[in-house]
This record gives sequence, structure tokens and C-alpha cells, in this order.
Amino acid sequence: MQKYFSLIRGVGFSVIMFCTSACSKSFVTNVASPSQILESGYFANKDNFKAALTGIYGTLRLRYNNFWKMAEVPSDNTLAAGSVTADTGPLDQFSWTSTDRNILSEWQGEYQTIAHCNNFFFFFQDFNLGDSTLKKQWIGEAKWIRALAYFNLVRFFGNVPLVVTKIKTDAEAYAYKRDSVSKIYDQIIKDLIAAEECLPINYTISSDVGRVTSGAAKALLGKVYLTQNRWDDAANKLSELINLNTYSLVPTFGDVFSTTNEANAEIIFSVQYSRGTAKEGSAFTQSFLPTTLPFLITLAPRGSNQGTKNLFDAFETNDARKATCIQRYGSYYTRKFMDNPPSVNEGENNWIVLRHADVLLMYAEALEEQGTAASISQSIDIVNNQIRKRAGLAPISKSLSQANLRLAIEKERRLELCFEGHRWFDLIRTNRMESVMKAQFFADNLPYTVIPERALFPIPFRELTINPKLEQNPGYN
Repeated sequence: MQKYFSLIRGVGFSVIMFCTSACSKSFVTNVASPSQILESGYFANKDNFKAALTGIYGTLRLRYNNFWKMAEVPSDNTLAAGSVTADTGPLDQFSWTSTDRNILSEWQGEYQTIAHCNNFFFFFQDFNLGDSTLKKQWIGEAKWIRALAYFNLVRFFGNVPLVVTKIKTDAEAYAYKRDSVSKIYDQIIKDLIAAEECLPINYTISSDVGRVTSGAAKALLGKVYLTQNRWDDAANKLSELINLNTYSLVPTFGDVFSTTNEANAEIIFSVQYSRGTAKEGSAFTQSFLPTTLPFLITLAPRGSNQGTKNLFDAFETNDARKATCIQRYGSYYTRKFMDNPPSVNEGENNWIVLRHADVLLMYAEALEEQGTAASISQSIDIVNNQIRKRAGLAPISKSLSQANLRLAIEKERRLELCFEGHRWFDLIRTNRMESVMKAQFFADNLPYTVIPERALFPIPFRELTINPKLEQNPGYN
């Protein structure tokens, strides 16, 4: 990897390197892919700017292929097993350090995305596209993606360097220190509000389906507000999205994850993968299936993200989601990402970043936290009449206390969204990580130590060494 400054400067802006992995399957395959092109002389016409924007989406494909390692494995949902325990084992056992390569990859990957966004803004701001509406849309798409990258960074690491401009010199790059969480969130919200105002509700051209929409901006903004405990703001923003009636629950839960209908009514935004396009498919099936199931796919399963017995037992017997969410064959595994890729990184499974069920549960939580009798009643209705109804489950009691309703919503989020990269963040933002993980390890008789400082991951040792102005998080060397 190049030096730290290359991540935030985007030296030798690799526009085309990422262009084949875009937002929809046709979008993925419509752009030629030479290995790399420098900035100089490239940004001169509409097609090249469009390709550069496509390239920004492509960085998400690289990032989310391994996003689950930090977003799921440390939680009580999944565990590391199989032949790759050495890779994800420390994340599962709460023994990760600042030299963990997965943590370094997450840091570097998010800043690569940010660098591409910043470079795009730098060259695009003065370019006469000839279509002001389209120009605003493209800027909105890039701002949404930058907001997502910073949202991941601030949730994983806390204070991080805030870079919103193209960095032109090494000295300028080394001047960056870690900025406060509040400052990072201010920028995230600013980007999302701007994106919401200029993005379309949907796309009418099939090759554009899968790009960021105003609905995705509302959904992500609602999640940001929820993470900040801004209950009223979260409820208002999420209700705006719900009332658009643009998205809805798919009647059969398993159909949400179909590889043949990936633009179904429930999907708000997903990272697109496709086989047959220069290894730009996903690796989820092979990574997640346990080694006890080699007959399900051509490739050898790795078992690096298997389910826990605790998660399996948390489902009610007649929960219609269970057959898709988690099954048992020697080990516990999910069928949300089932496919049979012909070779490595050739899976068709997309990674769902935001879907309607997540929005409904966030809205229910925001209403519950408002704490009025009316809002609590409305929250229970959402859980009963939509989430649990689709799962084929009896309604929860209308007389639940606020505290018990809070736990009920947390459980529904865990079951509904398991393996999708939400559980760790939910435990952190609700301050439940320490108690839940201690209980999990105690029940499994595992000798792992849980300390509150583990709510944040360490700043990678390599970045601290390269840039002495960065400081380590508490609890790490």
C-alpha cells in the first residue's frame, strides 16, 4: 500500500480501475477497464466524469466484500471458524490489536473512497456539464457515498481525520489530525442533506437502477440521527421516507435476497456485484458457508462467518425468517447469501446496505425512545403489523413497558438483519456491547475478555507510524 497521504490525496487518481463495478448489472459491464489512468488530461468530457463517478461506486464493492469482518464477527451473531480462523479469529475473540490487517484494510478502504469523492468534486465543480440537474445529481451521489464512508469510519474508530478537499502535497496530508466525532457527524449530515435535495426518488433508465436515490439519503440520514440519539429527527426523517410509499416489505422474506430480483421493492441501496466482469463478483457464499457443507457449492467453503447457537436459539420455532437467516448442518450458517460461484469472487450476491425492514425498525425504535403513550403504541404497531406479521409470528403485547419494548425491538433487529452488518453497530450505539458480549462468552464458557474500550477499534499501527499527529484510541498500545 502507498503511504497514508496517498489514501487522502488519491495520488494518480485511479479512475478507470474501479469503473466496471457500478450500481446495476448493466452499469457494471458498460465501461471499459484499463488498469489505471492519471488525473492529468482525463477530466475533459461528460463521459469521463460519468466513468469517474462509476469508479467511486466501484470502491464500495471492494470495501463491502469484507465489511462483515468488523461489523458482524465481533458480535454475538457470528463467529470465525474453518480454515481462516487466523484471519478473523482475533475479531471473534476480542483479541484484535492495532496491527490487525482487517482493521487496517477498513481504514484504508474508506479513505480511498473519500479520496475518490474529493478528487471528483475538485475537477467537476467548474466543469460545464450542460445539464444543471444532472450535475447536481452526480454531486449528490458522490456526497452520499462520502457520507457513508465517514459514517463507517466514525462508528468503527471514533475521532478520525476529516478530509473534504483534494490534497495536493505530502506536507498538507501530514498536517491532518483526528477530528472530533461531532465534527465528523456534522459533515455527514451536511452531505446527506445536500444529497437528498438533488437526488431523484427513482431511476427510469434500467442501466441507472441501483444508483443512490433521495430515499437512500433519507434512510441513511435517519440512521445517523438514530445513532446520535436524536429521536425526533430520526422519527421525522424516517417517516418522510415511509410515507413516500416507494419501498415496501417483500411478502416472502427469503425473496429479499434473491440474486434474480436484486432490485426488489425492499431494497433502498445495495452494493452491486456481478460475475463474469473481471472478478467483480462477491465472495459471500464461499466465505460464509461452513466447511461441513462442501457439497452445496463448487468452491471450498471457508466458514469464516458462521452463526452462533445463541442466534439460532433466539428465533421462535415458527419464525418464517429462520429458514433463510440461519440453519444448522454441523455448524450454523446463513442462507441469505446462497449462490454457486464458478470461481473466487464471482458470486452474484449483492451487499444490502439499506432496506425497508431496517427503516421500519429504526422508526419503531425512534418512536419508542420518544417515550409518549402514543409513540410507544405506534412503535408496537409497526413491529406487530409489519415485521412480525411477515415473519408469521404472534404480536407482542400492547402493554409492554418502554424498557421491554426497547429490548423487543433490539431482538427484532438482530433476527431480521443478522449477517447484514448491523448487529455490532446496534450493540455499540445502545451501550449494550459489554453486557451482551460478556453474557455470550459466559454462556459458551469462553475465556475472552470484554472491556468497554473495545467499543472502538484501534487506529491502525501503520497509520500511527506514518503520521505521528494521529493518536491511538484508549485501551490500545
